[in-house]
Amino acid sequence: MSRPDVPDRWFVITGGRTRPDHALDAITLVVTERGDTAGLQGEEARIIALCHRPLAVAEIAARLEAPLGVTKVLISRLLDEHRVHTRAPALTAASDDKARLCERVLRGLQKL
Repeated sequence: MSRPDVPDRWFVITGGRTRPDHALDAITLVVTERGDTAGLQGEEARIIALCHRPLAVAEIAARLEAPLGVTKVLISRLLDEHRVHTRAPALTAASDDKARLCERVLRGLQKL
């Protein structure tokens, strides 16, 4: 919870950035090939540690207990530094109607 006498934690962590430089949505998968966290602190180092296997942006945000927008900014910065890669999820919208796709996403989020 924010206190008026303490700078907003997320503002400080993102360096004041409010938008990512890369197009990322909640189901974009993020993965790192190396676990190198040299020079990283806090949430960025945690993202590297989490992404030894592909994770969706929304799942990363949930594990960090961070807002989705903040998580996208952090991932974007890691993309700029070539520390992570993104890929499209393995879902095929053509084979799943929208209701089934939403149910699958909901079940995945409930497992978090």
